[in-house]
Amino acid sequence: MHLLVYLTRIYVLAVAHLVCGELILEKKNTMDNWFPLTSVTTVGLVRSPAECGLHCLRVGWCQAMIYDVIENVCNLSNRSSTVSESYWKPNTTYFQVKQTVPDGYKCDVFTRSCATVMDSLYSWADAIDKCSDDGARLLMIESAKKQLETEQFMENEGLIYAWLGLTDQTIEGRWTDPDGGQALYTYFNNGQPDNGIGSGQHCAMIKKHYGYRWDDEFCTSRQHVICEITTS
Repeated sequence: MHLLVYLTRIYVLAVAHLVCGELILEKKNTMDNWFPLTSVTTVGLVRSPAECGLHCLRVGWCQAMIYDVIENVCNLSNRSSTVSESYWKPNTTYFQVKQTVPDGYKCDVFTRSCATVMDSLYSWADAIDKCSDDGARLLMIESAKKQLETEQFMENEGLIYAWLGLTDQTIEGRWTDPDGGQALYTYFNNGQPDNGIGSGQHCAMIKKHYGYRWDDEFCTSRQHVICEITTS
């Protein structure tokens, strides 16, 4: 776990998830109003669950945090607990550490993921592998909202093009993710995809000069890579 805390990086990405610096915490609804019997350290008063999450990140050993929503008291634990190991305590919420986010990933643009841009250009297959090395995936756009978020992210990062995690290498015209799941959303430019007029373009990318619409490209070409770690 990275111990460096960026105090400005505090984001609530969804009701069930909290991103604090490089730490993703997942709300465990079954533990609402239950407080662990052992292995709890009380930090004290905090202003929000996000601030409590930063304490969880800072100590290095935290596996769960318990936040009292009435008294605003932060408690940390070095282990995950179950109801059978806890006692009833109303007004407490329980967050379990889900994963750490590698240094360099940004969580302030995408609603349900943290993303980074790889330093080098890669082929589509190599891009898949490079993202996987981080426990991430090549960027997927599953909705119009995610499309707009991607446009903003690319603008922020100064990118004019980037790979997307879709291919039709198996069946021409059937766009799937690397695991074979069919695309639920596409946003190809007019006249695209065209398979390079039959020359074998089978991997999807997004291009700024197409108005951030998509194109198909030769999978062996080297393009910018956006990796993302989903938080829900």
